[in-house]
Amino acid sequence: MNGAGLGNIEISRRAERDLRKLAITDARRVRAISLLGVFAAFAYLAWRFGPTIARTTGWCSWWVAWACGSQGAYAYCIAFAVFGALAWGGGSVWYAHRRGHWPSALSARLLPRVLGRRGLLTRT
Repeated sequence: MNGAGLGNIEISRRAERDLRKLAITDARRVRAISLLGVFAAFAYLAWRFGPTIARTTGWCSWWVAWACGSQGAYAYCIAFAVFGALAWGGGSVWYAHRRGHWPSALSARLLPRVLGRRGLLTRT
């Protein structure tokens, strides 16, 4: 009876070790799938709302630049103003390239040379 009992204990220890290994690999798979899902969500949001997010980031950066400049932090003011101009301009060009027309009259006036001779329509 003792021999049979010890054999069962050894089998259960092996089974427990195997289950732990499976649990570790399952946890890794779950993490990998979760990260992939987060990256996919970010990619979809960037694809779907990218031009709008970029233009909004530009406007917000200009507000932050104004606030920094009014407090005397002129280096930050210049950095945020340049970043805002790049974000707003990049978002406007992205929008125009995707939709075929400029998102605003200001964009149509300032940025037509960026896309070259593509003949974008202006909104009327």
